[in-house]
Amino acid sequence: MIDATRLLVGLEDYQSTATRHVLLVREDFEAVQRTWHRLDECYRGEAADEFQAAWLRAASMMNDYTDGTDAILVMLRARIEYLRSVDKPTGLDGI
Repeated sequence: MIDATRLLVGLEDYQSTATRHVLLVREDFEAVQRTWHRLDECYRGEAADEFQAAWLRAASMMNDYTDGTDAILVMLRARIEYLRSVDKPTGLDGI
């Protein structure tokens, strides 16, 4: 028999942890971006051009990561809502 309540608690905990994680990653990355913009205003030359290209790739990868995490969280919220709907006396245990 599936213990839907136990599964639901675990998924809600995972969702909470993942949400906090992505918020912290965003905050930290925004701080690094602010620093990068200050550096970019005064850093010149070939090394600056190379660093800028690397920075833009890293920023793109970070955006992909946070967008992907957001998509996972949307899917997880939908699964949690479904599990809540079946975690009732007439849900999984009542089938």
